[in-house]
Amino acid sequence: MKREFTIKEFPAGFSHEKQKLFLSGIKSWNRLGDLNDKELYRLVRESNSSVQRLKKLRGFAQLICQLDIPIQTAALLLHSGIPCVEALALMTPQQIIRQTGRLNRQLNSGTESSLDLSSANELIKRARKRQKHK
Repeated sequence: MKREFTIKEFPAGFSHEKQKLFLSGIKSWNRLGDLNDKELYRLVRESNSSVQRLKKLRGFAQLICQLDIPIQTAALLLHSGIPCVEALALMTPQQIIRQTGRLNRQLNSGTESSLDLSSANELIKRARKRQKHK
């Protein structure tokens, strides 16, 4: 049975999309991640959301559900240029650290990346395991 990932936290700046998704009955990351393009376009027509923003949220949802990770890690991966499990499975821990570190430097955040070599390696293991079970 597939684990249900209820949406508890939502990325900052996506409150309009959250409201529209909840009104449409989409209250789990699973359901959001399973939306196809046709369903996304329908949501766009019914609201002021953009396709790009909804696709980004769908990308977050897919990473959250496929890797069992928090929204913050999914956002870090996606914004660092690691868009999906398939891409993650092909990477090394050093590549992940380099890409997420580059994002932190570009943002001038002054904080260390939340990913270290050990956690990057664990993400890769999960991604590769997911690829094998596809």
